Amino acid sequence: MAVVKAFYDSNDGGRFDASLAFLTNDATLASWSEGVNGYHMMEKHLTGKAQIRKALGTPGLRRTTGRPDDPMYRETEASVSDDSVKFILRPDRLRPNGKPYHPYKVEVRLEGCKIKALTVIELVTWL
Repeated sequence: MAVVKAFYDSNDGGRFDASLAFLTNDATLASWSEGVNGYHMMEKHLTGKAQIRKALGTPGLRRTTGRPDDPMYRETEASVSDDSVKFILRPDRLRPNGKPYHPYKVEVRLEGCKIKALTVIELVTWL
């Protein structure tokens, strides 16, 4: 979990080159939004540090945007098993209209002390 925490700390601080140091050269990132019925949208698959770098500032790969009105996301329901870390990023507040921000389900597969694969799923409640 320490590697994952350091990776997110770097992303939160906008230090994306430092974040890349936590990835293997051939790391993969899979991300999509998923509705309650399993419907997928906005699916993307990236391979390698150059492709993944472009996504490091996006929701699900950061716990904060740095803007005071935006939610902070906290790791909950974390589990560690062999080379895999799973957790949910849950927002700390509701939107101004009273509706919830979407949580993210994250799975990280490690190779030694580096991240080999990331899967980030935005859990959308209205799809």
